[in-house]
Amino acid sequence: MGSGRGKTRRSLSAGTATVTTDSVQSIVEEFAAEPGAPRFRASQIVQRTGADVGDVYEQLEALAAHGDLERHFELCHPITGRPLEEFRLGDKVPVGDTYESEDGREEPFIVTADDIFISFSPTLTLRKRAYRG
Repeated sequence: MGSGRGKTRRSLSAGTATVTTDSVQSIVEEFAAEPGAPRFRASQIVQRTGADVGDVYEQLEALAAHGDLERHFELCHPITGRPLEEFRLGDKVPVGDTYESEDGREEPFIVTADDIFISFSPTLTLRKRAYRG
């Protein structure tokens, strides 16, 4: 909110609720002010706003490009959804490879793009700004 991006008020709508860049920024700053600044997915903002997930994701990507958010790629179990491994931008994500857990708790499976989820976390810069806010 204190970054000046609020002046670029843009509304997006795709047959669902309209969401502004300010409302996404506001929710992201709420997450950033929480202890531990938890990771979140676009779907959590969609649940709060009723907006289209593609529109919200586009705005989160813009915040990441600006340096307010960090992207995480999580490999999740295809049946349980349990997070198994994390990758950062630039890491090789093992789509097409066979995943075998080190502890043997899961049956091996071939990783598909459907098993990879993108989450975001506030950068230290955003957390400091949100905490002061």
